[in-house]
Order: sequence, then structure tokens, then C-alpha cells
Amino acid sequence: MRFYILILALVFSLAGLQAQHHHLSGLNIYPSHAIVKAGNSLQFIVVGLDSEQTHFTPSNVRWHATGGNITQNGLYTAYQQDGYHTITAIYGRVQATANVQIKGSYPQISRIEITPSSQRLTPGQSMTFQAVAYDAYNRICNASLIWQADAGRIEQSGYYTAGYQSGTFRIYARDRNTGIQGVASVVVQSFVPPEPPQPPYYPPHNPHHGQGKIIITSFDAGGGNFFSPKAKVTVQVSGRSIQSVKLYAISDDGRSSEIDAQSCRHGDTVYLNGKYNRFSTKYLDVRLFDNMGTLVANERRDAK
Repeated sequence: MRFYILILALVFSLAGLQAQHHHLSGLNIYPSHAIVKAGNSLQFIVVGLDSEQTHFTPSNVRWHATGGNITQNGLYTAYQQDGYHTITAIYGRVQATANVQIKGSYPQISRIEITPSSQRLTPGQSMTFQAVAYDAYNRICNASLIWQADAGRIEQSGYYTAGYQSGTFRIYARDRNTGIQGVASVVVQSFVPPEPPQPPYYPPHNPHHGQGKIIITSFDAGGGNFFSPKAKVTVQVSGRSIQSVKLYAISDDGRSSEIDAQSCRHGDTVYLNGKYNRFSTKYLDVRLFDNMGTLVANERRDAK
């Protein structure tokens, strides 16, 4: 471009030696359209045309620019902000214009924020961080980000995978043009498996074998209404020093709830009945106790 302009200037200057005293009929700026990178400079030249259609280089031309700076020799320097501007050359009462576009300026980044700003991960766990750049007026602006991490692995999309070293580490998102960066932290903690739940407690069947015995002669767990059914159980009991027989509803987690109790003696036939919760009850237990309150026999049936 500059070589082209210098050749034009030389040709038009030589031609102008023969036309200095001719009447001006036209004025042109070269180049008439230009794209200039922010902060760079470009030389404009003005060429006159006389009444005999001869080109010449006029002297004492006045230059103006709507954006950027231009010397009276036509040397234009672009502003740091993108935009479209007009270059004007005035010679006597005749003027010419050219258009210039400033392109490629760096955004005026004030800060970069990373979200989330803090995160806990286990070794090998992954997540995505996001970064947003803001200017001094808290407006979002473009940034060319470079992602880095003290430990673990981070991709240039912000996708982070924790390493297998425990500790607190930093995540960085840095603008490659300005060097401004945002920082987040990640805590990598070793995985500690939770303690397994304790199995529910179920009383042993016939814990004092030989001291008591239960024979279920009839069992009906479907009576009553749907939500609170009624269990009806007939049992024969036997044993030394037996005193009572009780009916229990047993939940999934092993909790028991007494729903009926009857006194008894050796050889008795006992009728038990009671309501239980259909949704929480898993088993129905018949338990036989002696006169010391010791469990001497136990029989279990499914409630559902």
C-alpha cells in the first residue's frame, strides 16, 4: 500500500510541474478507503485535477479527521477505539474526503471474574469454570482467555479435572492481550466413603430354646381397611412359667410396635388381633414371654 502511494505521489508530482498555473477542477484523496489497526499510522495524499485534466500535487492543503489525528502532511494515526471516520482535505474552496475504519483495538478490560469462585472436588472429578471480562463501567467485554491451573488439568474451554493430590489450588483465566487475570480456588479432598448403615435388629427366633413354644394355627393379615389393615392370629402356646404372648408390627428398619397382648399359661389357645400400618410394616411377630419378662419363643410372618 505504501509503495503504491509513493509511486502515485511521484507520478502526480511530476505531472503537477506542468499544471501549477492551471485552474483546479477536482480533488481526490488516496487511498479513498482504508482499514487501519488501532494505534497505527497511514499516509494519505491529495491529488488535484486542473481544467486540462492534468494531475498535480497541490500545496498548502488543510487536513481534518473526525477520529484519530492527522498532520498537515496527511499522516494519519488511528485512535485506540474501533470505529469509522472521515478524512477531509481542503484546497482553496475545493475539498475531498476519504473513509477510514479503525479495527482491532484491544478491549479496555478492568477485571475478570471466574465462576464458581471456589469449588470442592474429589480426585479425578471434573467440572467447568466460566470467566467473564468487565470494563471499568461494569460492562461485559470481549477477552482472549488463557486458562491455567496450579494442579490438575484444565482445557482452554474452562473444563477442569482434579488431580490426585489433595490440597487447595488456584485456577487462572488470563487475557492474552492485557495480562489481566481472574482467579478461582479449588479444594481437592480425598474421598472418604460413608460408613455402611447398621443392619436392623431382629430378635432371634426361640432365643431360649426349650423354654417356650408357639404354634400359629391361623393367620390373617388382610382385614380392616386398606391403609390400616387388621391382623388376626390364633396361636397355641406352651412352656414353663410363660405369662404373656404379644403381637408386634415390624418395620423395614427393624423397629417394632406392639399392637396386641394377652396373658397366657401352658397349653392355652390365644387370639390376637390389632391394626398396623400397611406402608411401614414388613413383618408381624408373635412373641412369648415368661413371668420374668424374658422372651422365650418367637414366630414371624410376612405382613404383605
